[in-house]
Amino acid sequence: MRCRTFAPVLLVVGLSGCKADSHPAEDGTALQAGNAMSCVSGAEKFSGNGEQVGVGSLGGDGKQLSLSLQLMVERDHRNHIISTGLMAIPMAEGTSYFPALASEGSSDGSYDIKTADMDLIKAFTGSAYGFAYADEQFDKDAKLRLRVDKFARSVAPQTGLPRFHIAGEFEFNAAYMPYVNGNLPDACSMEAIQRSIKSISGEAPRYPRYDAKICNAEQKHVECTFDVTFDGLPG
Repeated sequence: MRCRTFAPVLLVVGLSGCKADSHPAEDGTALQAGNAMSCVSGAEKFSGNGEQVGVGSLGGDGKQLSLSLQLMVERDHRNHIISTGLMAIPMAEGTSYFPALASEGSSDGSYDIKTADMDLIKAFTGSAYGFAYADEQFDKDAKLRLRVDKFARSVAPQTGLPRFHIAGEFEFNAAYMPYVNGNLPDACSMEAIQRSIKSISGEAPRYPRYDAKICNAEQKHVECTFDVTFDGLPG
């Protein structure tokens, strides 16, 4: 197995009120080397660490932290990229859904399969799953579920910056819908339009919005575990 590396994006600001962590003193490079993620999708299993694991954030407000997690592994001349999308997670252990169960919509979780040169082969997304497989607007199966088993904060010895150690698991459903010249197949689009016309005529809207079989859709269920440590900005 050969692994293609990438540079994770990280910005964490305005954080306070989290419990202390006794993670050993390490610089940023060593912290990144210790990050790990493992994912399963059907019969496929992917594991990575260090630069294969991306941690992104747009900061926090003392109660929530914006966080995204990504794993990129190259195997058999294909890059497999699994991402949560950006989530506003509570600064505590526990389980959350994205979007929230009381909210409409589907997750930003994604699983991209690309060539060794990073040309896209298939993109499995949470939004496509919502269109082709979710039975209701508030369908739990269309959400990303995140369980945080550890959320700890300490101070980086070298810089005095806040250091975060987060571990847990997440899972989501994603689907691929093939496009031809930027458009869904005609039969797929027409069937969805006919459903829409019926709802305008007084019939209750039907979900999912698209017929997965007519649209030649494919679905995947992704489950991952993660353990990441990273430094933020003064908060």
